[in-house]
Amino acid sequence: MFERHLGELADGWFDATSGEAHRKGTAQLETVFGVREIPAETAAAVRATINRLVEDGSVPECEPWRALELIAGLGQ
Repeated sequence: MFERHLGELADGWFDATSGEAHRKGTAQLETVFGVREIPAETAAAVRATINRLVEDGSVPECEPWRALELIAGLGQ
C-alpha cells in the first residue's frame, strides 16, 4: 500500500500548482519519481552520465545530485 502512494509524499514539499517547492530542506528521491527502484539499464545510463558530468567539471564529485539541476535547467 505504501509503495503505491510514494508520489503523494511530494505534497510535503512540492506545490503542484506553482511547480515549486513550498519549503526549504531536502526531499527523498522516491517522492520525486514515485518509485523506489528503476531498471538497472536506466540506472547505469544515469550513473554513467553523472560520471561524465563530474569528469568534465559540470557537477562536483561530492554533489552528484546536481546533475538533476542540469537536467531541470537550473544549472549554471
